Amino acid sequence: MSLAQSIRCFLAVDIPEAAILDRLVAAGRDLLQTGNDLRPVSPENLHVTLRFLGDATPEMLRSVEAALDELHVASFTVEFRGLGFFKDPAYITVIWAGIKAGANELTAIFNMLEPRLQRAGFRREPRGFSPHLTIARVKVVRNRAALLDFVAKRTDYAFGSFTAQSLKLKRSVLTPQGPIYTTLKERAFG
Repeated sequence: MSLAQSIRCFLAVDIPEAAILDRLVAAGRDLLQTGNDLRPVSPENLHVTLRFLGDATPEMLRSVEAALDELHVASFTVEFRGLGFFKDPAYITVIWAGIKAGANELTAIFNMLEPRLQRAGFRREPRGFSPHLTIARVKVVRNRAALLDFVAKRTDYAFGSFTAQSLKLKRSVLTPQGPIYTTLKERAFG
């Protein structure tokens, strides 16, 4: 199958609470005031990525759907608390909101699905799973001190919590205006 026939996709938990989304969006907007070249994630695209799958054939997607059908997980609380960044202070690429409550459950789901995904033809995720929610992608650090200070002052900021009730297989279409996500399958938690 050619790359043009494959589907770029990922597994994610959406955030149903408007108040949490508002606080996350505000943090992204406030980050712009640090004088750095970054792009906050748009409100409709904020989610917890459990596993980026990349380009998948229809056969691979059927295997993912089967793995989701076999997933039996109870609903659980997810709490966003604090800001942090990837990679390191010398090379910041992403600003994220941390996950306090729910991190163990999300990691357990990742660990349950990972072997099935590898058998379906997806490469092993070499970094494992790091519970977080990306709020901004950093293009160029122009004022490192301001960026680090912004994050340091919010290491324990409470964005709020919600009940995670499903896991979604999402398609990602990249456009010049940013990615467009659509849900291909949703697996409700018990």
